[in-house]
Amino acid sequence: DNLWVDPMDEEQFGLYMWLSGPDIGPWWHYDHDHNFYVQVAGTKRFVLIPPWETPNMHPFPQIHPRNHKSQVNFDQPDLSKTPNYEKITEAYTAELNPGEVLYIPPYWWHHVRSHVRSVSLASWSQSGLYRVMRYGFYQRTFAMDSLAQKSPQRHAAFRYMLMSIAQNIYGSNNTFFADHVQQRWDPTRKEIESNLPMEVRLEDEAITKARLCYPISYLDEELREKIDQDAKAAVQAFENCQTKVGAGNTGIGRERRDMKAIRDIEFGDFSDFMLAGEVGAENALPFLDHCLNPAEFQAELAAA
Repeated sequence: DNLWVDPMDEEQFGLYMWLSGPDIGPWWHYDHDHNFYVQVAGTKRFVLIPPWETPNMHPFPQIHPRNHKSQVNFDQPDLSKTPNYEKITEAYTAELNPGEVLYIPPYWWHHVRSHVRSVSLASWSQSGLYRVMRYGFYQRTFAMDSLAQKSPQRHAAFRYMLMSIAQNIYGSNNTFFADHVQQRWDPTRKEIESNLPMEVRLEDEAITKARLCYPISYLDEELREKIDQDAKAAVQAFENCQTKVGAGNTGIGRERRDMKAIRDIEFGDFSDFMLAGEVGAENALPFLDHCLNPAEFQAELAAA
């Protein structure tokens, strides 16, 4: 019973058995869960990298089929595509023998390789922050939900919310979205752009901005105030402490580097997820490229 945080985790996940041959292992990835990994037979080698190294791991965008995985090839890293990888300064190795247990914390990157034929067991328990996000914040009704889908006003509200969240967390001159694009989207940009509709690929930047980047002048003061409340709720959720239940522990450990790192991961995931729903997957990268410039946003705020 002590393998799980509560009975709900045991019911949802159960105990997993991994059977593998020699020299087999999954791609670099992280999980949202607490994981107690038990080696039963054979040996395995784990390489673990903490969540604050995530910018150097080049995760796939959240809306990519390989989300929560790194774009870095463990055996043959291509630093021309994933240049941040060589900046990693902190990593750990664990050689797991029969009868040994490894605890893998939530959001810790890990690469696993079997040395020989291997039998392992694993148990997962959802982290507190994951519970807060999936069963709390992602169920929230936002102010923009009252606006017509795909309307200029809704696009403007969505843009205002993302920029307000970033400003609340990182300050008015932040580079969050530029960094987000460099870390997650640039390594796979050619693949993404090759699959975009031809009219989007050939579109002039000015036309793209006019089509997607609606200014905050579309929003009245009352609506902006409601969106500000959504942004504050988002920041609270992203910064909530990773405890058993998550909720009710706001502010505990916010300055810890793991909590800051997890906040950044979750905000990046949220941005990608919402982009797909609000502007469409085909417009996600153009929107990130052209619509989230802090200097332009500050100028609009000043004018308003």
